[in-house]
Amino acid sequence: MGVNHHVSIGVRFLLIAHRLVGVFAVAVAVSVVALALLFTPALRHMPMAVLAAIVVAAVQGLIAPLEFVRVWKVSRVEAVIAVVTFAVTVASAPRLYWGVLTGVVMALSHFLYMRLHPRII
Repeated sequence: MGVNHHVSIGVRFLLIAHRLVGVFAVAVAVSVVALALLFTPALRHMPMAVLAAIVVAAVQGLIAPLEFVRVWKVSRVEAVIAVVTFAVTVASAPRLYWGVLTGVVMALSHFLYMRLHPRII
């Protein structure tokens, strides 16, 4: 009886924590939109180079080359999809949607291929 009680407390804790993550995500999104609307007039007079430096500084932590190696070890097809998506995104720099669209189409095609051609042992 004691083990089941502890498991149910752990499950309840995880469910509550999961709900809080969603609430915090919504709060952060609302805060970002509010701050963007509030500070847009102040940013209008900043040089584009300064704004670009802010964006580069914010995005720099998101680029992790070692993740490509880790994905390569797990699934070579998904690593190729990641590299092609990155290359298309960089190549179509002002229009990033081409890179996102490329990644979505390739990943969805791979997913559908794997589901429609299962490995039967």
